[in-house]
Amino acid sequence: MSKRSKRSLAGLAILVVAAAVVIVATATAASQHHGVKLRRSATHVAPRLGQMFAVLHSDSLSAHSAAVGASQPLPPNVEVGMSTLPGRDVGSAVFTGGTYPTWVVPGSTEVCLVIGAIGQRGVPGSTCAPVVDAEAGLTLMTETDSGQPLVLGLAPNGNASVKVTYADHTTARIPVSNNVYEITSGKPSTVTLTIASGAPITRSVAMSPPPPPSAPAGSATP
Repeated sequence: MSKRSKRSLAGLAILVVAAAVVIVATATAASQHHGVKLRRSATHVAPRLGQMFAVLHSDSLSAHSAAVGASQPLPPNVEVGMSTLPGRDVGSAVFTGGTYPTWVVPGSTEVCLVIGAIGQRGVPGSTCAPVVDAEAGLTLMTETDSGQPLVLGLAPNGNASVKVTYADHTTARIPVSNNVYEITSGKPSTVTLTIASGAPITRSVAMSPPPPPSAPAGSATP
């Protein structure tokens, strides 16, 4: 073999080694970058939320998953909308199951309760509150296609059930599962539960009646 051929082969070997080094370095950097993103995602959730709501606590996630069965992702429009707002970590959203698809979306400054579309005309809905206000839980009020009031709530740990008072003054205990309760019948007026500090609180959940139609301009009042 000529000296020129040997030099060519040596140069080719150097290029191959250099390319391999670049590939390894790039892969390492990408792996480190991905790891940083995962660590940052974990810090996007306020620690206080995990203390108030067991469904968000890492130690209970496996038991929670077994309880609700197959998880469901957030509705796409909700995920996109919340991703543009600060203080909410959609990547840490937890599916809580229930009669109606429900999720809890925690964050660094806020926590949200999300419900999927109800019926054929419904669209997903949500309610959010600062972490400090979530000490008293969250309530989300909507209705079914038939006009039946529907109340969903996020209740802090310690609430095995909540007390519901209806418009006819009757009461009932509604169970809390995965920190979430659902009132799916009757005309609920108030909900009483225990806040994170242990004190009771009563919230109004009555649906406001629609305002009366406006009188035509120029009409006289009898």
